Amino acid sequence: MGTHCEHILYWRDLSKPATDGFTRSECCINNLTRSLALSVAPDGILVNAIGVGAVTTDNWAQNMLPNVRNRRPELADKTDKEVMALLGREKTPVGRFGLPEDIAAIAAFLLSDRNQFVTGQTIEASGGADRFM
Repeated sequence: MGTHCEHILYWRDLSKPATDGFTRSECCINNLTRSLALSVAPDGILVNAIGVGAVTTDNWAQNMLPNVRNRRPELADKTDKEVMALLGREKTPVGRFGLPEDIAAIAAFLLSDRNQFVTGQTIEASGGADRFM
């Protein structure tokens, strides 16, 4: 059975003027995932997406941490690791931001032979958070 998995950023139910375009494009990807899944299911192909929340990466540290530090001066004396841990506790129900390995495990399952039935879904990988800043 063939599989296909899209990687998308996930920012659900957070439509603000500055994020309307992002929210709309996310909806398009979710609907495209469902539509493709329905179209190719008869051929034995599964199509899914991963909605990624805040994940601890070098890119996140380089691009988001400076913004956080500007908005929260009380964090100025904290290390990057301490800031990330604090934000993870504050912003996600599981108490931490994701790791690349968390997302890789989901992708590995969706693309593996163990997945014979899940299709047309966007799997949210955000630690239960629907927003994170």
